[in-house]
This record gives sequence, C-alpha cells and structure tokens, in this order.
Amino acid sequence: MDRLWNAWTRKQQRLKLPYLPQGADLKTFSDEPFLFYADGKGGYVGPSKAGDYISTDRFDYDYAPGFGEDIVNPPAVASAPQAKPQQGSVKANVGTVRIPGDALDAHLAAARPQPLMAQITLPRPSGYSTVREFDVLVNAPANVTKVTADSPYYAGTIAFFGSMMPGMAMTVDATFAVPLPTKREAFSALRAAPNQPLSIRVVRSGGVGTAPTLKALSVGPLRP
Repeated sequence: MDRLWNAWTRKQQRLKLPYLPQGADLKTFSDEPFLFYADGKGGYVGPSKAGDYISTDRFDYDYAPGFGEDIVNPPAVASAPQAKPQQGSVKANVGTVRIPGDALDAHLAAARPQPLMAQITLPRPSGYSTVREFDVLVNAPANVTKVTADSPYYAGTIAFFGSMMPGMAMTVDATFAVPLPTKREAFSALRAAPNQPLSIRVVRSGGVGTAPTLKALSVGPLRP
C-alpha cells in the first residue's frame, strides 16, 4: 500500500495535481498526533506529528518499479487532436457521434491509456431494480445485443451499486466515462474522411432484459 501511495503521489506531482488535503484540512492533518515509536520505557521518541511523515524523502528510501508504475511515467502515445468533446445525438436509444478520422487513427495507434473516451449519461435504476450492470457497445451491428470482453465492439461495463432501501430515490442522472475500443474491427469503415460516425449503445450485461435509456453522450480526448 505504501508503494502504491508513493506511485500515485509521484503521478499527481508530475501532473501538478494535489495529493494532500488543502487549506485548513492540511493543517489539521499535519498536526494530527502520530505516536508510533517508543523506547524501552514506553516513552515516545522521534517525530510526533503526521506532517513529519508525509514524504518518504526524509527517510531516504524508494521502491523498485512494480504494478502501477506506468501511471507515473506513461509510455509516449500518439496524441489525439485536443479538440473539445464531440456531442452526440440519441434516437431510438442509439447514440450517434462524429469524430475526426485522424483522431480515431491516433486512438487506435496509441499505447495505454487510450486517448478517446465516451461519456455516457443514463438515469439511475429504480431502488427495486435488479438490473444494474450494463455493457457499452461501439459500432456493433443491430442484431448484437450480447458481447464478451474480447468482442471488438466491447468498450466496457458500467454498473450501479446495489439497490437502495425502500422509500429512497435518486433522480439525478449518472454519467460514466468509458474508453473507446482499440480493435480496428470496430471501425471497419474507418477512412480518411473529415468525420467518422460512431454508433454507441448500452445493453444489459449478459444480453437478458431491457436496455437502459441512453439520455446523452459525447466523445472526446482523455484529459490529464
């Protein structure tokens, strides 16, 4: 856990993003008593506040590279054009959005993380609904309503937490970010055209039951 915290901290520092509480919260955190080391008589020794242990630098140690290290120094990727997210339209529960062809080409050529993300807005399931997990399909034929993770049309799975207590309700819609697929089969019509149409659907995982109502979508580059 300490190594993963170290990796995440270095990633935040590289992106110039906060990794500690801000303002008064930072002072509260830093002043928190941290009585960890004791001598043979039971007396506490060494630094005594959490703020003294924020960074591993003072202890002069680090970790060998391991899982999660790629978030600190990600491999170079072919950057998709940094245009604003493209807003899509929804008709008959199918979303359509047009993306520059060169942006899709860059997306397919890139290493992780994938630069193009679909943002999908759905209403929250009712408190008694047992259907709470859905798959996102990109450019899937109309007769494809069930996929596995190795399908070229599979973008990802989104899920809501378990059902709410009786009498509780949440009317606010939920928006999920899902990376576009990276298999070229999903973009078989890809060509050197100014804009490429993408068809996006959300289906119930496992292919059984009614699809959720797709309310809005957009596609755009991954932002740091």
